[in-house]
Amino acid sequence: MSRELLAITKKILYRWYVLMFDRERFNPIQPEDDRPHESCGLVTLYSTTLDTQRQVDHVLRAGYGVQHRGQQGAGIAYPTREGIRYFVGNGLLPDVFTSNIVKGFNEENPGHWMQLHTRYGTDQQAGFEEQNLQPVIAHAPDGSQLSFMHNGQFTGKDEIRSLVKEYSGKEYPDDVSDSFLVAQLLANSPGDTWEEKIIHGLNQVNGAFSVSIGVKDMIFLARDQFGFRPHVVGKLGDGWVAASETLALQKIGVKTERSLLRGEIVRIDHRGLETIQEGLLGQGNFCDFELAYFEDVRSLFPTFNSPDDSFHPERWMSNYEARKLAGIYLAQKSKDKMKDLDFITAVLDSGGPFGAGLAIGAGLPYEPIIIRDHVDPKAKPRLFQGSNIDLIPHQIGGKLSLVPGSVRGKRVGVGDDSNVRGNVNTEVNKQMRDDGAIVIRDFFGYPMVLHTCHLGVSLHTKNELVAARNNGDLDAIARELGADSVDYVSHSDFIKARKNGGDILTPKDIRNIFLENGGCGGCLTGRYPIDEQGVIFDYKSQDN
Repeated sequence: MSRELLAITKKILYRWYVLMFDRERFNPIQPEDDRPHESCGLVTLYSTTLDTQRQVDHVLRAGYGVQHRGQQGAGIAYPTREGIRYFVGNGLLPDVFTSNIVKGFNEENPGHWMQLHTRYGTDQQAGFEEQNLQPVIAHAPDGSQLSFMHNGQFTGKDEIRSLVKEYSGKEYPDDVSDSFLVAQLLANSPGDTWEEKIIHGLNQVNGAFSVSIGVKDMIFLARDQFGFRPHVVGKLGDGWVAASETLALQKIGVKTERSLLRGEIVRIDHRGLETIQEGLLGQGNFCDFELAYFEDVRSLFPTFNSPDDSFHPERWMSNYEARKLAGIYLAQKSKDKMKDLDFITAVLDSGGPFGAGLAIGAGLPYEPIIIRDHVDPKAKPRLFQGSNIDLIPHQIGGKLSLVPGSVRGKRVGVGDDSNVRGNVNTEVNKQMRDDGAIVIRDFFGYPMVLHTCHLGVSLHTKNELVAARNNGDLDAIARELGADSVDYVSHSDFIKARKNGGDILTPKDIRNIFLENGGCGGCLTGRYPIDEQGVIFDYKSQDN
């Protein structure tokens, strides 16, 4: 049997097995998933003194600081004398890295780096077979290995596939992930050194990405030229730790040193951290939904009220504070809708800071009476991480439930960080009606989502978006959600909140307001910095 036929046969048998006996693994999107998902979480450790077990302990503890970014799969990779060793699996970190698996990581002479990846897949064509989980291992023509992982999504997948064929002579099927293809591209790119190969390869791709690459006893880190996805680094003894969010560094007591610049590539080895491709100052076009929902409220981010904020974490702002400010700003403009309310509550966990801000801005009591269940196994996944909009109400209720009698005869304002598909808010409002609420007003800390995303967020069709389904009509949205009214923070107030009250630029074409102010906001305005084929949108020419 030929190698190609054997591979096809294995894939068919695998899919038959999971369909018959392991459906949850085949489609790991939980049925209660409602909110959008961002691609992944990254943790990279470099140390010349830690043994393998201590490396694993560090990356797993830091990994819980990015688990919320990806909950469908996880993987670890590190170098040994025999080559790069890696282990990947579907599920949350404790599901994949059981005590027996962790004990197996016991190299007497480990390499100096370790990578951990928590995965959410946004590419609907790519399945969850081992080759599409990360880190991905690729082989260079000389037989050396590369370990690759990333957060985000690459554009122009067909073009990347063509480049891989040009450099390696190999063709790969449509259902491999963009991660797999880029790993092959980097391993086979021209260059006499790994520095040359990686710089050349990364400059051939585009999209929204932060990457970590392990080769021999070196680590390479990079961000795309727009700075869509976060990537921060901190010092750990003689080494370094890099992660998607500052919370991961906080988990292991590491102080954040700086953020990677957009377009920057750095190398970490025994000589320290060195920039091998210079990056650009300023925010670029950071994903606005990162700050509205993806990032943990405890994580910090640079506001870029000063262009060099990447190097000054002491100036950074917490996501908690940004979401709270968004609530304050919305309350100040929605006084007519709030004057008859008895109190404000919020959809926890991520909606809590916004709800608190609403209460502050409105001068109303804040009552956290919608409780998030942290024990029920069905309550583990974030509700947005999936594209299934036909959620079973009792499964949402397994995660979020109301304190009985808390809204009986009350007029309630409900705050949530965002409203994308509407399933969660519909179920929460139903619980409130059943409990006797006489008025329910919904408020959202992210503007109205009307467009799909091709840059790493699981928004694939307009029909799944409650605002798009209702053509942006607030009354129609309220009826679908079972609320008396709905209100969203404005574009300018959301931007003002993430800039910590800083100045806002107003373009001639208001659809470019997020692009002009260091964000993306394509899911809100339909204006993206780059299209699906990787073509850059020159929005500045419209305003000059």
